[in-house]
Amino acid sequence: MTVPGRFFDVRPCRTRPAEEPYRSWVRFSYGPSRDVVKTGLERIAALIRESR
Repeated sequence: MTVPGRFFDVRPCRTRPAEEPYRSWVRFSYGPSRDVVKTGLERIAALIRESR
């Protein structure tokens, strides 16, 4: 599972700058088993290779 980076720019006052510093980042969830994470990363790598 991935989460857009803007969701882990935690600020206590709940305000964010107009230009979000983590907008191009992605957070990976490692809750699933290692095999599921490995398969997901392999699929992402294939997608990147195919898009070039």
